[in-house]
Amino acid sequence: MAKNETKLIAFQMNKEYVSLESKTGHKENPKKNASLLSILSFWWVGEILAIGSKRPLDNDDLFPLLDEDKTQTSTEKLQETWSEETAKRVPGKQGNGYRLFRALVRMFPWSYHIFILSIFLLPGVCNVLQPVFLSLLLPELMNSSTEDLSWAYIYAAGICLSSLVRVIAAHQYAFHSYLMALRWKSGTIAIIFKKVRTQR
Repeated sequence: MAKNETKLIAFQMNKEYVSLESKTGHKENPKKNASLLSILSFWWVGEILAIGSKRPLDNDDLFPLLDEDKTQTSTEKLQETWSEETAKRVPGKQGNGYRLFRALVRMFPWSYHIFILSIFLLPGVCNVLQPVFLSLLLPELMNSSTEDLSWAYIYAAGICLSSLVRVIAAHQYAFHSYLMALRWKSGTIAIIFKKVRTQR
């Protein structure tokens, strides 16, 4: 068994990397010109999901990445912020991990961090608002002497709206946080690879 595994590993290491070639040069990422409603509802990925539900996706079905999602862009941004952090390094002082963390954080503008923090907290705010609206709605419905139910409709709309905002914010947070993590990962792997290549 060990010999077979060794042969398999040797075979995989000797294989040449073949990049995927696509004939999708004329395609454009649908998110680039998507409307705000399309971005909030992820409608811009509907076409590729529809194709994937009918048959396995081919490489030609995929749309190109946006410039900010490419590994080269992430690598250049991280390399720039890392160079700035290492320039501040004090000889003999420890804390390399902290400098790398600061470099990763500075890859994105503070407005983007605030945006992610906001959509992270928004579902919690909506979870608090829902029982508040419900506590206001129930007395309006139980009061038989009430002829005008306009406030009841407002409170009911508040419950529905807070539920909708909570779902949208939760999905947007998941999407942007995973995307940020992927950019961090690709940029970190790339600069480590560059470092190893220069030391060989």
